[in-house]
Amino acid sequence: MPAKNKSEIFSLYGPLMSHFLHQDKLMWDFAKIIIAVQGATFVIGWSLRPFWLGWVAVLLGAAITLVLLSLVKKAEKDRDANLKVLDLAVERALTQEDKAALIQDGEKSPFVRLSVPAHRRGENIIKLFFLGFVVLDFVFAALLYSRVLTEDLQHQKVSSPADTSKVANP
Repeated sequence: MPAKNKSEIFSLYGPLMSHFLHQDKLMWDFAKIIIAVQGATFVIGWSLRPFWLGWVAVLLGAAITLVLLSLVKKAEKDRDANLKVLDLAVERALTQEDKAALIQDGEKSPFVRLSVPAHRRGENIIKLFFLGFVVLDFVFAALLYSRVLTEDLQHQKVSSPADTSKVANP
């Protein structure tokens, strides 16, 4: 970065941080939509379990979730594109005296680096969580397709009291 003074560094830092925050919010908004889609998928699948539309709705919900997961991945990639530049801008903007004054006991740097590995930010857990939703969708759809979950409805119909008004009295 060829910036010579702090104003040039911060004029670069502001828009990059704004982009980072926007993409991060976008990623989490997609995550909220995935949770809503999954809730709707399970409700619709359970409501339509006696019919073939139940398992089709669950598979459709899984497909929508996979599309949204790809959008989350793209927003995450766009968000993380400039992390090293942001870290470098802060590093260059601070003088040695600033860094020495800001460093706490045992810390190596006075600021939190944004470019830490994904496993330290918890992103892998989030991905596993949402992929678990998709796996659960497929299991739920398979159970609906095999009619395992509709057997309780059939047993309720069989065990319901018979209409005795049509039975002739002896």
